Amino acid sequence: MIQFAIQRDDTHLAVHVNGPANTYGKRATLAHRLGSRFDDQATALVAAFDQVRHGSAGLDADLKPEALTRRLRADTREHWKPAADALCDSIQTARRSHAERLAVLSTPPADPHIAAEDRATFHALSAGRQWNWIAAADRNGLAAIVSGGRSRFNGDDATWDAATERLMRLTFIEQSGAQGRFPLQPTPENPAPVGPDIAAAEAFAAERIAEFQAEREQADAAEALLRDSIKVAAVIGDMPIDDAFALLTDEPT
Repeated sequence: MIQFAIQRDDTHLAVHVNGPANTYGKRATLAHRLGSRFDDQATALVAAFDQVRHGSAGLDADLKPEALTRRLRADTREHWKPAADALCDSIQTARRSHAERLAVLSTPPADPHIAAEDRATFHALSAGRQWNWIAAADRNGLAAIVSGGRSRFNGDDATWDAATERLMRLTFIEQSGAQGRFPLQPTPENPAPVGPDIAAAEAFAAERIAEFQAEREQADAAEALLRDSIKVAAVIGDMPIDDAFALLTDEPT
């Protein structure tokens, strides 16, 4: 008989299953840390397996092993597949949104002012001066030095990351109008400032981009959860992973 353990607390959801010795997979686990956009779908997935658990209670005494396996497979399909489909749809939606937003943030300006002499000047600088140049460059200048791609960028990975990440921040600032939200503040040296506080706007952009990257990590974790749920379904139904996957995708086995 399949042994189930369902965990629910304020921070985690989990399902643990142990199968009989002759099962294709003797045990499997799925776990989800609460606090992401996929919490509702993950909760439904755990609830689906809980329904299978309740439905299977006592059946080992009433059904022969072959009939019990067929019943477990049918129950798993009935309860798990809709929840897994919903999670899959949410992951795909998040992936598409992330790809679209990343493409926008990675697109150079319409007039990138790409000039060979600008790139040559940058590439001739020492590593330390390249970092200074990146910190002071505007969006057009950064687009000029990264437009050729990593293979044509005469700098190490850290310098490349600094250039592309700052270009993303400046692109976000321009697209969101963040400059207008962060005017320069008066100081004793400049009591009547005019213009935006670029450093403050960049800090704001960095926070928003970090949230955007965190959403991608949440999608990665949700996809891992979906993969693990297929393994759990395989143990419950005493079947290979491919057959469990077929329950989710409606592919013939």
